[in-house]
Amino acid sequence: AEAMFDHVSYEEDELKFLVGDIILILDANDEDWWYGKLITDDEDQVEGWFPSSFVRLRVAQETAAEEVAEKQRKTSVSSDKGVEKLAYIRGRVIDELLQTEKDFVGYLKFIIQDVLYEAKAHPNMFSEEQIKTIFGNLENLFILQKDFLKDLEISVLKNDNISSRIGKCFLDYGDRFGIYTEYCGNHPNACAEIRRLCTNLKYQRFFELCCKLHPLGTLGMDGFLVMPVQRICKYHLQLAELLKHTSPTSSEYSIVKAAHQRMKGVASKINEQKRLIENIAQIANWQKSIEAWEGDNVAMKSIKLIYSGPVRLLSKGKVKDRMFFLFDRQLICCKKDGGGLTKGNLVYKGRYDLEEYDIIPLETFEGNI
Repeated sequence: AEAMFDHVSYEEDELKFLVGDIILILDANDEDWWYGKLITDDEDQVEGWFPSSFVRLRVAQETAAEEVAEKQRKTSVSSDKGVEKLAYIRGRVIDELLQTEKDFVGYLKFIIQDVLYEAKAHPNMFSEEQIKTIFGNLENLFILQKDFLKDLEISVLKNDNISSRIGKCFLDYGDRFGIYTEYCGNHPNACAEIRRLCTNLKYQRFFELCCKLHPLGTLGMDGFLVMPVQRICKYHLQLAELLKHTSPTSSEYSIVKAAHQRMKGVASKINEQKRLIENIAQIANWQKSIEAWEGDNVAMKSIKLIYSGPVRLLSKGKVKDRMFFLFDRQLICCKKDGGGLTKGNLVYKGRYDLEEYDIIPLETFEGNI
């Protein structure tokens, strides 16, 4: 299977991996959690549990296995049969791409017509701001995906998988896919708002009734709203599979390769945006835990915590124990309320704007500062 999302492990028995990593599935008995081995060049390959929704089974695995068996039975295969088999596998990849795209457009249509419009019809329950938070720019995504599906279907030449111009279609829409950055960036806020509203039985009942209108209603609103995030991050994986089964001598090969790189860049940008938002949220939560805070919020100038740890300061002959938090562009100084560095709450003591300082390398030495 191939990873569609980064998976950060919080438990020792969970498997950590990044988008695009290859995982050998060892146990898929559980519907939600699978057990597998991360395929790497290292001798000690890591195994662990991971969410099944974070990966996709490679479309041509069964066919590839059949090819291996065929090669073992025969010492050679004619070039004509090789081209024929390549076209067959490529056709399967294209069929999957088209079918999943049609399904995705159907999901978007359901969310907009049966949930978004229904929420707008209940202004006593949902304000315009709440609707914007939950659904973001989903309507713009729907318009984009309808256009893309139409052109994607046109690009597929019937009975001629080799000449289908799918790569060009992705390249033509490359810039327009940029609007996913806004949706994916807002997605954590959407989920948080739904969870907050669903603490009220009235809203919980509303979303349940809406979701029951769809065959996949058991997914819940969180499941439907994450689909655009999953879809945009899946395109480069499908294009990689298409490239794998496109002949290097074909005029389409270089175009599919360029499309794969383009969509991989889109997915990377979205993942980077997601990490940025997560970092900012973590910084905001950290700041809330600091007592007697003064001045601007850390997130107004910094987006990443680089290092934190205890520091012993010598001032006017007195030793002071402090906790330093090094962010990009600033250094925050705190002390433990209650004495020492192992108990009590953190209290704000000041900050240093690193853009106003020069960094000078010092020789390594032992001892306290």
